[in-house]
Amino acid sequence: MEKNKVLMAAEKLISIDSDDYKNLLSANDLYIEALTGSSATEIETMLRTILDKDYLILPFWARLIAFRLLCLLEPENDSFKKWAEGDISAFSDPELENKIKW
Repeated sequence: MEKNKVLMAAEKLISIDSDDYKNLLSANDLYIEALTGSSATEIETMLRTILDKDYLILPFWARLIAFRLLCLLEPENDSFKKWAEGDISAFSDPELENKIKW
């Protein structure tokens, strides 16, 4: 399977030490740029690949925005909504969870 841009950007993001501020900012920008230009299939592939390797490795903000965009790109896909809801609820507090509308 060929790696897509968002998967490569996510792999770069998770490979950078949090103390490496300059490179982390660059990786964040690259991830956002790749994510916003990706299809639902590419985002799903990235999430499944990264989360299957290490469920906790992807930063909360990165997984939240990926799941949000995935659901926006495929609004009729109930399996994406259930997956997103389950994943995000594992990392958020109840107040935030009540504010997120899938």
